[in-house]
Amino acid sequence: MTNKKLLVIFPGGNYTADMPLLYYAKFKYDALGYESVKITYNITTIDSSFSEMLSNIKNQALAQLDSIEFSQYDDLVFISKSIGTVIAAQIAIDLSLTVSHIFLTPIENTLQYINLNNVKLVIYGSLDRYLHSSILKAKCEKENVNYLQIDGVGHRLEKFGDMEGNIEILMKIVKSY
Repeated sequence: MTNKKLLVIFPGGNYTADMPLLYYAKFKYDALGYESVKITYNITTIDSSFSEMLSNIKNQALAQLDSIEFSQYDDLVFISKSIGTVIAAQIAIDLSLTVSHIFLTPIENTLQYINLNNVKLVIYGSLDRYLHSSILKAKCEKENVNYLQIDGVGHRLEKFGDMEGNIEILMKIVKSY
């Protein structure tokens, strides 16, 4: 029997699965023999609350995953960015899946999920405006979760106007996946 492996990519609200961090995650895992699924969201601004928006996004993601028979896979990896970190964690719990999570720039709502025993890695920028790096670092250390802090960058894990620096950051992050 072959070892079936699946990667599911959960993008951020303004960071699609075709942007560099997630595109190269898929590229790397494709080369490792993983099948892959890229989730997309239609985020509307008419949601009355953040929790309602999260619920709406989660339902969209679940609909896209509905036809997947997760039990046929020996290895499941969820790579998620920003708001996608919350969605990925909730879906893994709701569907009782054993998943290796890689969280890119998690948001405050993700903190409750960092204690999951299957969080492989958390990557964030030292200047992230959505979740202070000291809070995230302390949580990862408390829960004994591997983390990678990228100094001098914010939520997109990029330095504005520094192409070479951004390529170096991207290489460092992709190598860590």
